[in-house]
Amino acid sequence: MVSLARKVLCLDWDRRSLRFVVARVGRGRVQLEHAHSVRLGGVNPDEPEAMGSFIKQTLKRHRVSFHKAIVDVPRDRVFIHLLGIPPTPENEVADIVRFQAMKELTFHIDDAELDHVVVARDEQGQATEVLVAAVLKKTLDGLREVVQAAGLKLARVGLRPYANLVSVRHLPEIADKRTLFVDVGPTTTEIDVFCGQALRFSRAASVTVNPPDPSGSLSASADSRILTTADLERSDQALDTSVNTLLVEMTRTIQAFRATDPVAHLDQIVIAGGTGVESELARRAEQRFGYACELFDPTQPLGVAKKESAKLREFSAALGLAWGLSREGLLELDFLNPKRPIPKKKIRIQRARLAGLTAAALAVSAAGYGFLQYQAGARQLQNIKESVASARADLKKQVEIQTRIEELGDWALRASWPDELLRLTDSAVEPGKKMLVQQMTLDNRTAAIAIRQLRANHFDVPTEYERRLNDLNEDGVRRYQAAQGTWRETAKVKADDWQGSVDLRVILRPLLDGLEKRDANERARRQRLRKL
Repeated sequence: MVSLARKVLCLDWDRRSLRFVVARVGRGRVQLEHAHSVRLGGVNPDEPEAMGSFIKQTLKRHRVSFHKAIVDVPRDRVFIHLLGIPPTPENEVADIVRFQAMKELTFHIDDAELDHVVVARDEQGQATEVLVAAVLKKTLDGLREVVQAAGLKLARVGLRPYANLVSVRHLPEIADKRTLFVDVGPTTTEIDVFCGQALRFSRAASVTVNPPDPSGSLSASADSRILTTADLERSDQALDTSVNTLLVEMTRTIQAFRATDPVAHLDQIVIAGGTGVESELARRAEQRFGYACELFDPTQPLGVAKKESAKLREFSAALGLAWGLSREGLLELDFLNPKRPIPKKKIRIQRARLAGLTAAALAVSAAGYGFLQYQAGARQLQNIKESVASARADLKKQVEIQTRIEELGDWALRASWPDELLRLTDSAVEPGKKMLVQQMTLDNRTAAIAIRQLRANHFDVPTEYERRLNDLNEDGVRRYQAAQGTWRETAKVKADDWQGSVDLRVILRPLLDGLEKRDANERARRQRLRKL
């Protein structure tokens, strides 16, 4: 094998263990040298000094010496949003993304670092959809403090779901499919949907997977370069509880993803992680969902022995960081060096230079014509301009009238809300099963009703309500697509009192179709106006 010149250190950790990868990267390939997973023991990862000292001692114990490190930010500490934008040239995307993101962020944009990836372009190559990711600066400061305490310098900060996407893109016969990727962690499991080269959906589920039996031994051969702390010994009851909870979260993720795109489908499921439940989860997931289900296995693209696949299963994010550095543009999200809008002063300078060059070229061309020919051409040009202006004014009036008519038709979509609210009320559960809606939000942009804090005297009540909504149809066509969130029990309640609450999201399918037609009309109107 040809040795690759660039050597990198990639770090990834959770509440239970530290994982680090040492690899040589270049020409789109990764040559793995070390992959280690080490239990944190009593170290608190939220304490930068303690975590940094642990990393420093771990690297020293394994005789790993570096000046810089690449890390990632977990899903639960990042805001992610798919944003549709008008067709935009590359040098203007960062500016429009920042402007649009201010409307979506739950915190002030100046308190965060913002980066984006273009996920869709039109026929002219202009961006039409972007994945926006934002992380609070205080989160980045915490990572920087950890790395500094480890005696290292922070070189790059990626996004863990995107690093997992990069890993999956390198797996054989998987990269171009629609994949549900499950990265099982001890306290938080990240569940993503990859569609070809794009991250289309991502969420973090708080699921506690019971730790392995402390008496278990490490399953690593004495001469292996890959060491792991994953211990597959656990009781049947603990295993069954963890797997059942994870299957529920996978179901909710699939439902939430389909709510964003009713015609979306999945091709397969890939499961990663080193908690010890992954194999059983893969078996049960294939039975429940009917999709082909595989365990994350990077041995073939890495060129290592197949027997190391179980040990490398928990290194998906760390390997993704390394793969992302093997070729320019693979790891497109970097919160340490995010894409920023081009300063307006620089744009003005570029435009001024272009205008000067254009003026000079026109002056040289004009000098070749005679004075009389120039006057005749000028008069002819003026006549043409007046004719064009007159025709354009008439056309603009016609377009404005047509636009008003279409906008009136689009406005009529909103008149359906009262009827929909009445149907939602009529679908409530029977007397005897109490439920109370604390808050309801109507969203004309997504044709969705967000029901927040639906309180009930039993957890079956919102489930029955969800089923009734999903069963409603007109002429054989479903009216609603409802999906509930996580049931939150209320502490210290009486038997007949409110036992808990849950959030419910309801997509109005007929209205969604109408909104898609409205958006198509809006794009057509903008196209007509641009041609004027």
